[in-house]
Amino acid sequence: MNLNLKSLCEKFIQNRDIIKENFAWDNSLIYPACAMIFVDKNSTANTDNLKSCKTILKQNTGIFSNFRANTRIPVISMMSLSHDPVERIQNTLAFYNVLKKYFWNSEYLALGALILSNMIELDQYDFIAMKASNIYKAIKKIHPFLTSSEDAVFCLLLAASDKTEDEILAYTEECYVLLKPHFFSPNAVQALSHALTLQNGSSKDKCNKVMTLFDNLKQNGYKYGTNFELASLGLLATLDVDRKELIENFGAVNGYLKQQKGYSLFGTIASQRYVHTTMILLKYYGSDTDTSSATFMDTAMSIVIAQEIALVTMIIASSVVNSTVHN
Repeated sequence: MNLNLKSLCEKFIQNRDIIKENFAWDNSLIYPACAMIFVDKNSTANTDNLKSCKTILKQNTGIFSNFRANTRIPVISMMSLSHDPVERIQNTLAFYNVLKKYFWNSEYLALGALILSNMIELDQYDFIAMKASNIYKAIKKIHPFLTSSEDAVFCLLLAASDKTEDEILAYTEECYVLLKPHFFSPNAVQALSHALTLQNGSSKDKCNKVMTLFDNLKQNGYKYGTNFELASLGLLATLDVDRKELIENFGAVNGYLKQQKGYSLFGTIASQRYVHTTMILLKYYGSDTDTSSATFMDTAMSIVIAQEIALVTMIIASSVVNSTVHN
């Protein structure tokens, strides 16, 4: 493992532990997702900032707010990275109020508002909300029993791309049809299709890359999860990097994490550890983007949205597991 990749692994563990210390009684499955929020910004979580943002969040939301459910720690983490946390949460709440005109309230919608409000301008709120709503309704019409509240956040991220609604629907459905025969969970395939829609290339090529990487990892002893984890695999599969190098780095990062506290025999299960490995690799290869390229801005935005989708899948997966445990 090279020094840059090892440094990312170390920062990930450092931030995870800081988050854990500050939110000891919360859902532990969310700690790694929040750790990546800081790693993605090349930052380290600060206890004082986190405490301050906890207070600000309480002052701006009610006790039953969707911003204080499973999304509470991600909200506080993102707020703490802002130069003005009060403005950050107020902008998020403003966008959330716009979104509520088009969607049912949910913690996933709150998560989408949190992420998108930092990516788009105030005068884009209604346009993006309407575009996302149109995408959501169209997908739900095709897959009425699959499409639910967690898809709202994916639709928001898709709406932030430069693809038209028709292009998004066409790409999403093409990917779904191609991938469905290979995986058991239709919900996971739909989430994966959303993620792949943001990537360049034909649907067939992207789906083939996913299946090839899935098989390559399995052949090397890494059986990737086939639930919501699949969306993150799709993002990794479409990276323009040498496949042998990717597998080697996957093994190196996974091996590093496996030796850390919390990843032992009775700690984080392998499928979750593989998602954490993927998040670190997405950051690693995203940081290597050629900034001299004429298409850098498009590429950079694609990477940002891709990383946010990977983050969303981690949060959704942890929320689903947490709900299952308590039901």
